[in-house]
Amino acid sequence: METGKDKEGTQYSPDTLLAYLSRIVTWYPKGERPDSSLVRDMIEEYRLEEYIPAGGEREQAAGLTLNYLLQVLARIDESTRIGRRDAALLVIAYGKLARGIEVADLLVKNVRVTDNGVWVFTAKSKTRRKGKGKWRFIRDRQDLQTVRRARAWLADLRELGADNPSLPLFRALTVKGGLKGRGNATVRGLHLSGRAINEIVKKRAAAAGVEYINGLKVTSHSLRAGPNTDMKRAKVSLSERNAAGDWGERSTLADTDYDRPDDTVDVTDKDPLDAVPLFGRFDDDPGEP
Repeated sequence: METGKDKEGTQYSPDTLLAYLSRIVTWYPKGERPDSSLVRDMIEEYRLEEYIPAGGEREQAAGLTLNYLLQVLARIDESTRIGRRDAALLVIAYGKLARGIEVADLLVKNVRVTDNGVWVFTAKSKTRRKGKGKWRFIRDRQDLQTVRRARAWLADLRELGADNPSLPLFRALTVKGGLKGRGNATVRGLHLSGRAINEIVKKRAAAAGVEYINGLKVTSHSLRAGPNTDMKRAKVSLSERNAAGDWGERSTLADTDYDRPDDTVDVTDKDPLDAVPLFGRFDDDPGEP
């Protein structure tokens, strides 16, 4: 998508790609049509991050840096099951520098909680589509309380009888906190879509009054740009940020596109976010956002 060109030599528009995808899928007989949700989510990510409309600029997502993320978390009512789900989703996505579809694809077995932090496994990503999956350690922090929030959500899944290791980690819920019926969801099944993750993030950000940061809209991709921006400000090296965000080894995206100011388990359980001060209080910070 990023490098393909149409016959005029310009980028394919996201709408054109979606139309082509729909045609390809409908070529298959009913009942044999492939799951196109991952490709759809990739096209939506391309719309946000790579596509440049005629005469304009690409619409990048804001970086949801730590001080803004804490504002969002503070407005979530974690006495409710939906609140506990969303709080866990936000801190895990921030700590993992995860894309929305990667969050949606997480299984219960992909998260292992210890007293010191949370291990999160990604089977594949946009950068790494083949080979072994990758574990990432997210150290617990006083400000984000990732361990408490992950444990609270896993306890909810146990109460719902939805904690089988092979089931999705994040589920659609009713207003009262029950599991939403997904009998007709033939494409994603019990999984949320990347677009659903995006809507959760946008809704929570808007409720906290941070729908926009520096003129850019907060989306699920903001939970990828935000922690990278924080780590760069904390002088974390490009190579460490590439590893944390699952960018290519020689990629410079973490230093360019994803800096938006305002193959095995790592047995050393190192987390580059350790360099980011608690509550996002950098020494050179002029004040509250």
